[in-house]
Amino acid sequence: MRKFLWILALLVSGCGGSNNSAPNAFVPPALSGDGRARLVNLAPAVVPAIDALGPSSQVVYADVATFNDLNPALTGTIHQAVAGLALTVQTFGAPKLADLLASVFSDNGQSLCSSLAGNFDPATPSGGERCRDALAVVGASQQTQGRNPEVQSRLTPDLSSMPKFHSLRLLWPAGVPPQQRAALKQLRDSLTFPSNGTLLQKVIKVADMNNYLNGTFDPRASGFAALVSDVASLQTPAQIIEGLRLDYPGGFQGETQVAILQYRQLPSFALIIPYSAANGGNRTDAYPFAGNGFTATVQANAIPEWTLPDGGIPLQTGDTLTLVQADGTRILQATFEAGHWVRPDGMILTRQLGRTSVNAWTEYQGFRLFVTSQDEHFRYVTSDRPVPAGVLLEQAQVGRGEWRGKIPL
Repeated sequence: MRKFLWILALLVSGCGGSNNSAPNAFVPPALSGDGRARLVNLAPAVVPAIDALGPSSQVVYADVATFNDLNPALTGTIHQAVAGLALTVQTFGAPKLADLLASVFSDNGQSLCSSLAGNFDPATPSGGERCRDALAVVGASQQTQGRNPEVQSRLTPDLSSMPKFHSLRLLWPAGVPPQQRAALKQLRDSLTFPSNGTLLQKVIKVADMNNYLNGTFDPRASGFAALVSDVASLQTPAQIIEGLRLDYPGGFQGETQVAILQYRQLPSFALIIPYSAANGGNRTDAYPFAGNGFTATVQANAIPEWTLPDGGIPLQTGDTLTLVQADGTRILQATFEAGHWVRPDGMILTRQLGRTSVNAWTEYQGFRLFVTSQDEHFRYVTSDRPVPAGVLLEQAQVGRGEWRGKIPL
């Protein structure tokens, strides 16, 4: 019981205090008589439980009384933070929020509570899922490879701990206080961009890999991409699907094997950081798209995501298609050489007969599409945005951010 009361005290006091608290130190604020009154006005349902803490309640109420409203762009307001506290306890229970606040206890938890409140707003797309994931990630072990070390070296006072960074990157950007949202974007923009020759990859379904090999898909890549070095910890299909959040609607749910298309960064194209509108971008993808340039993995693993330029890029000699089996075993399927896929045994796989390359933009029924090839009946096209059903014939989503199909010639 004593442990429970301490956790409850931690819940409330962790969301208050001054923004200027010294790292790794907690100094209870001076006792004050109006903290309880503020909570009676803002979240009366939590007051009886705090009263039950006995003498400890005075520390809790004093902390609430000195709650810092001076910089809402960084921390949000006490109204938002208390709402986030109350809704989190109501929805997920106190232990989840206790874990979250304990992980950032040396740093003020006010802005995190405010962000949760913004994500609990009924107007927030997938707000409940985002809050669930933001709470789940604090219990994950920090990755020691990939981008985590670089991210940690670039943390600022606005993003003062890795648990706080991981929690915030899972929330809806528009629901995060502006100053912290800007800090998260600045951090993402500052990460090392891939140099020419860097190995990139796109994860696709096995059926789509076969469409490349049998010539149904033209040798071109578009949509989302990741650096191979950033995803080295993702070995099995299950890890890959979660780490890259390929569980979008109509995505990789139930896939026990995946395929990886690997290609290289070239001087002929520049990768783009996919941002939502709140971060100045134009992506409108549904969650689990995060909108802040990182994947929404619930592991404590900072995985930057990128997109290729509109229309994608042609594949080059040396690019590969690899099958990843359920246990993580990787088997090379083919290498692209001089316009053809070549299997390891030397067998040449070529494009379907009658198709000629086009590689140009077209407008069709009000949509801008990239034409990769054509035959005497159809143009074969790709799109970086979903196209309404019925516009493309045989429309299929190929990984994240890429749709393929055909239109009448």
